Amino acid sequence: LEWLELEPGGLVSPAFPALFGSVNTPRLQHLCIAHAALKDGLGSSLLRRLTGISGLRALGLRDCGLGANSARYFNLASWPNLTYLDLSYNRFASAGQELLNKFSTTCRLRHLSLRCCDLEADAMVSVGHLVVCLQQLEVFDLGGNERLCCDQSTAQLFLQAAVKEFGQGTFWAWPAVSTSGRL
Repeated sequence: LEWLELEPGGLVSPAFPALFGSVNTPRLQHLCIAHAALKDGLGSSLLRRLTGISGLRALGLRDCGLGANSARYFNLASWPNLTYLDLSYNRFASAGQELLNKFSTTCRLRHLSLRCCDLEADAMVSVGHLVVCLQQLEVFDLGGNERLCCDQSTAQLFLQAAVKEFGQGTFWAWPAVSTSGRL
């Protein structure tokens, strides 16, 4: 099994995460689950099961009821080939900044979607950091996060973090600097 897309559209059996401990999942490269009422408990269980799947390239858990507890179980280091991540329509709220900080270890990430995740204004520090350190990032979708509105104070948080990261110079070589992606 290399590709799996599910859209159960409601409640999911508590046995659902156990699917990903089976013999067929080590080759899984693409997993997208949408509109599943996993909530934090099943979401955490699913994420723990997925950590052993190192070939995962795309992960979408759109509108699955994930929250602060699930955010703790994102172990992005176990997915070194991950290029696509969609966590839109999950309510991470104050855990959003902690979750965003974990993404800086994912060098290959090209698409990151956190649309309508109820992220708080202080997450702009992590956003500024990621925009600079994730060199291959092409799409960073943060739409619908009303508390991330770009007023003067959140814009300042973003810019200060980006300038600080850029000033460290560990991630960029001048010829590689590009702003071709979308934010």
